[in-house]
Amino acid sequence: MQALKLHSEPYAPTGNIGDSGFRKLLGTPDLDVMQTVIRESIQNSCDAAKIGLGPDILIRLRTLTSNQIDAMRLRILSELPANPESQQHLADFLNSTRPRVLEICDFSTTGLGGPTRADRIPVGEDSTDFIDFLRNVGTSRDTMHGGGTYGFGKVSLYLASQCSTIIVDSLAQKEVTRARRLMGCHLGPSHQEQLPGGHLKRFTGRHWWGESVIDDDFVNPAFDDRAEELSRAIGLPERNGKSGTSIMILDPCVGEDDEAEIAGRIVENILFFFWPRMTEDVSPTRKISVRVELNGDSVPVPAPESFPPLDLFTTAIKKIRSGHEGVQAIACQRPAKHLGKLAIEKGLRGRRVRLVSGESVFPAQCAHIAVMRPVELVVKYFEGQPLEHEQLEWGGVFIADGDDEVERAFANSEPPAHDDWQPKMLPEKSPERTYVNVALREIRKAAMSAGDTGKQHIELGGNKGPLLTGISDALGKFLGDNAEGGTSAQRRSSSGGVKSKRRLSRPFFIGLEEADGQRAAKFGLTARAGRHPIRASLEAGLVIDGSFLSASEVDEARRPRLLSIVEQRTMQQLASEFIDIPETGGDYEVLIAIPDDCASSLRVSVETEE
Repeated sequence: MQALKLHSEPYAPTGNIGDSGFRKLLGTPDLDVMQTVIRESIQNSCDAAKIGLGPDILIRLRTLTSNQIDAMRLRILSELPANPESQQHLADFLNSTRPRVLEICDFSTTGLGGPTRADRIPVGEDSTDFIDFLRNVGTSRDTMHGGGTYGFGKVSLYLASQCSTIIVDSLAQKEVTRARRLMGCHLGPSHQEQLPGGHLKRFTGRHWWGESVIDDDFVNPAFDDRAEELSRAIGLPERNGKSGTSIMILDPCVGEDDEAEIAGRIVENILFFFWPRMTEDVSPTRKISVRVELNGDSVPVPAPESFPPLDLFTTAIKKIRSGHEGVQAIACQRPAKHLGKLAIEKGLRGRRVRLVSGESVFPAQCAHIAVMRPVELVVKYFEGQPLEHEQLEWGGVFIADGDDEVERAFANSEPPAHDDWQPKMLPEKSPERTYVNVALREIRKAAMSAGDTGKQHIELGGNKGPLLTGISDALGKFLGDNAEGGTSAQRRSSSGGVKSKRRLSRPFFIGLEEADGQRAAKFGLTARAGRHPIRASLEAGLVIDGSFLSASEVDEARRPRLLSIVEQRTMQQLASEFIDIPETGGDYEVLIAIPDDCASSLRVSVETEE
């Protein structure tokens, strides 16, 4: 089969945007390149979803086989741009011993249909998706309450490639003629070539690989059977008649990290930005289904509800969706306008599911509000005041109102990377700027006050008690081995308190059960062997409105009580609130009676005996 032809874009008589200008279109987002490309690509897939169907997305990191890299070298990138820098980067990839690619593919979407050249639009043609994605820059999306602007985010695809090159394979909806299309694209430095007559011909740095058009300095994509055959030759996923688009990023900028670590980062970024559209209660018409593969092996993507701290955010967004009475309405007074809804959920800090060995994008103690437009894709997280106790956290959600004027105000306040709301981007003294300013003021105020709970005495039957956290049914998930632990062990000696190595584990939650007709929480403790016996004192407490209250701080009628302490080897039941642990160590179970509407925790203090 004949190889694809290279077309390098020359500057038009009226001028063009050059490579440096094109790269700067994305601005300077706070996100790294991988975060940006994952975010922008999935956002585009959401905007391209068919009516009534949520997008099915596949993200793959893999190394091309020898046959696939040969097909890439001989049949797609057989001609290289004249610029030496572009040639070198592409040659490095084609000759690499590990030619890796990152693929972002969607199914059940519209695909890239419409005309293939931007200067000739057939009369009556409504779809211009192909030219807007592969030719034009910065064309407005026509998706109602969509994610962003077509053209700016695609710059991230080139930035994510060390050779600034992508291969695009798309199957448009069936009614489109010549529906299957494949084209290669490269963004390199501007360059110029000497022409006869003393002139220099300048090129923008944009290049395409496709099928040449007779008597025209232009290339079309490969169509239909040829496009499908080339797609199969380089290992892109089979479509089996399902419309959508696959983007292959050559030589992705993922560093030399372990590939499992890279895959973990990808999953983290998916959850970080798109969890609202992945929850169990989201409508199937909007639900995002995301699969991740590493060299052909599936990488699990946890459900947001079982992935702390997203469990708090998912509870908050469910309250907004269901019209829960605790949801706060955010409004502007002048001009009068409803701006959105805010919900905050507090709870015990859940055990983190480690997807990466390095620093996670999720905080160790969450105190953030996720903000989003009605499309329900996270724009950013506003950090607030954490709860006083390190084993407690909170998460909030703000969703802007779907009113066209309000939605447009927030959309227009977003920079090209869609990672912030910036009122200064809106006209001064305009209602739209006021809307965004007021919303941001209220969001920040809520974020700072969410952690300011204070400790109050609970009065039985009174109205002054603080709100009780409604998380007892999920206590195991929240506690895990991150439940409240004791202070560092202290060595008693005449010279004062010298710290010794901790031998007793933090309390870990086992489950809820009924004991003596009461609701009870069971905790476990494990002590390692050591040179000396140790004594541990236990104190039961309640988790109330984000704070740990000891039994002495709670009204007697609601006070948690230690019911039993059992040494597991001998099944001996200990009578007091102290455990005398021998040098050989041991395992213990602690049962605490708690009120029906509260969550409990356990505080342990440890001393070492000489």
